[in-house]
Amino acid sequence: MVYVFLRDNDVGWDDQAFFRFHSMVKEANLPMTYAVIPAHTTQATADFLLDEQEEYPVESVLHGWTHQNYQKDILSKYEFGGHRGFDEQYQDLQISRQRMDALFGKRYVRNVFVPPWHQFNADTLKALHALDFDTLALSTAEKTTVDAMENKPLLSLIHVFLWLADPGFQQLVPVWLKEIERTITTQPYVGLLFHHSDLVGSHHDPRGEVESRRCKYVLKLLKAVAAKHRAQFVTQSELLKVAPEVVQ
Repeated sequence: MVYVFLRDNDVGWDDQAFFRFHSMVKEANLPMTYAVIPAHTTQATADFLLDEQEEYPVESVLHGWTHQNYQKDILSKYEFGGHRGFDEQYQDLQISRQRMDALFGKRYVRNVFVPPWHQFNADTLKALHALDFDTLALSTAEKTTVDAMENKPLLSLIHVFLWLADPGFQQLVPVWLKEIERTITTQPYVGLLFHHSDLVGSHHDPRGEVESRRCKYVLKLLKAVAAKHRAQFVTQSELLKVAPEVVQ
């Protein structure tokens, strides 16, 4: 069996876009893992996700603390990793989990960490281990770091950009589909990463209508590709439960 999971990053930012995106994901009847920024997420948003969990396959995971960029030059952005040491990263992880506990009452996936901008260093891994995190969720570009992760499970993703204007968006769709199909046919799972903040319009303006059609189109294509290859949609945590041996 091949598995497909979807994740949307940066819950806590752009709530209007988040609710729009979630409504379309739910309409498509697809499981979703939401990466939550604890410092920016309101209790109202957390309560909404908790209510959704009661009737729909949706889950929340920890995504940094404030999503602050500590990089001062033009190189890769990071909140964790970079020049930051063990003590300050441990403190941020600890307060992040405390905030998530307060928001979700521990009804979230407590062992998975999604570092902002997918950046980390050796001290990040030490802090995660000290706080009993056992899964680091990254992007496809960082798959080569698995050997440095001391056998921690790795969840990698293909990034789907919804913000691109035509013709760029239409040109990239076959590129995404080719990569997704290649992964489905050669790997035991594939992950797709979204950012709901790509949806900058509203329900009632022309741009928002175009974005909604585009998002629904992408979700429909994903379902078609999965059906073609008899792949099963799951959340991140379900993947770790049903096939932990493949997430390495």
